Order: sequence, then C-alpha cells, then structure tokens
Amino acid sequence: MNGFTKIKNNLIVSNLNHIDFRGLCYLIARSKNGKCFPSVGTIAKEINVSKRTILRAIDNLVKDKYIVREQRTIGTGKITSNLYIINKDYLTKQSNEEVLHETQVQKELIDYDWLNEEE
Repeated sequence: MNGFTKIKNNLIVSNLNHIDFRGLCYLIARSKNGKCFPSVGTIAKEINVSKRTILRAIDNLVKDKYIVREQRTIGTGKITSNLYIINKDYLTKQSNEEVLHETQVQKELIDYDWLNEEE
C-alpha cells in the first residue's frame, strides 16, 4: 500500500491494543466510503501477523463497535468474503479542497530540491 491515511485523533488515544489498532488502520486505509472487503489472509500478510491474530483483532473491533462485519454472498447464497464497515465516528471526511491541497503539498515535497537547499 502506498500513500497516506488520515485517522482521527480519538483512535490514537483509544484503549485499542497495538494489533487491533493496526488492523483498524489497515481497514480504514483500504476502505472506500467506510467499506472494504480484504481477505483475512491479505490483512495478516500486509500487517505481518498471523491469520489467527487478525481474526482475534477483528472480533475485538466488532465487539467494541469500531467496525461491523457482514458476510458477502454470491447469487447462489454461497459465502464469498466479509464486508467490513467502519463506524463513521472513526472516519475522517475530506472535502475536495482538502484532497487537492494534500495532493499539492505531496507534489511540492517530492519536487523540492533537497540537495540544493539554501541555509
């Protein structure tokens, strides 16, 4: 994953343990409109923990109402994956102006000539 993810300050000072926090941040980073559906294996691999560890973290996040987990199915009713819906209290809302500003700031940082900086 590349880029940046905004999280609310209340998550930083929450009582989440570090694995639950990393799992929630991962889901937030992967979400679009607060929803995403990565596999447990993908989450575990990308944040470098076991599948069992991420399953416990997801269970904790559901229990503490940080996220809602719903089973996704295909037309025949076969379960395909889980849909994770992040509690809106933990999502940041960005206006188009904020997105444009952040993009410009990132571009300026990348384009800045760090080697020829004047003291």
